[in-house]
Amino acid sequence: MNKIKILFFIFITVILLFSFTVFNQTTYDPSSVAVPEDFSFSVTWDCYGISSYDSKTGTLVKTWDATHPEDYITTLQLTEDELKSVYIKLTRDIDLYSFTEKYNPFRRGYDSRPTQTIIVSIEENGKSKTVTCENIAFGDEKWMKNKKARNFMRVKNEIVDIITDTDEWKALPDYEFGYD
Repeated sequence: MNKIKILFFIFITVILLFSFTVFNQTTYDPSSVAVPEDFSFSVTWDCYGISSYDSKTGTLVKTWDATHPEDYITTLQLTEDELKSVYIKLTRDIDLYSFTEKYNPFRRGYDSRPTQTIIVSIEENGKSKTVTCENIAFGDEKWMKNKKARNFMRVKNEIVDIITDTDEWKALPDYEFGYD
């Protein structure tokens, strides 16, 4: 009889924990998300922060580290769907406002050479936020502090993928310099 009570208790506990986890997850319909009219964002990324995009001006820079940097600059206007996707990533997938202005997603003591610089900014509804990760390491998830850090890097990578998948990015020349 004791064994049955213990198994029943474990079963009920597992069901309650599962229910608590499922019902506490925020769910939303992406099609119902309204992007504010004044929404804009910018992102700087790569080794020493050589690549950047600013949705307000449309300026896309593949690299400033070139013999003729002007050849690596163009204009990119993202579609409404792409902007909505970025907006959801910055406000729902991660809450950019919850990050400190200076941020390092990697564990203390983890380092690499060269370093990377990431700067992510958002403007919407009359407020703005910039998160700067300056001269941080390159590394994979196992070196990141926690889930929040992994989500930050995932969102940054997804935004960069949206930008670098465009015809405008692909039309820019290849990098002149690289690291082995």
